[in-house]
Amino acid sequence: MKIVLTYFNDGKGRSELPRLCLKYGEVEFDDERIPYDEYKRRRAARVLPLGQLPVLEVDGTVIAQSCAIARWCAAHVGLLPSSPLLVAKVDMVSSTM
Repeated sequence: MKIVLTYFNDGKGRSELPRLCLKYGEVEFDDERIPYDEYKRRRAARVLPLGQLPVLEVDGTVIAQSCAIARWCAAHVGLLPSSPLLVAKVDMVSSTM
């Protein structure tokens, strides 16, 4: 499985939670950190689904929105509980990060 997490190169920001989940699960991924000029180029070329970062690419499928990305990463490494109520509590806490 090819995973690429893309965010700005000037800090951790909204890509940190997905990055931590993937590191916790010992998942190999490309941690692509791009300068603002590259972001503007990609946005103009319409390669970013919603014109923003972060994005996660999984085997060619691109996912946008930091909460959706974090949730996918947590599920992928087995960090989400099976109870919908507990998942909601996890979402509640992770939405504050």
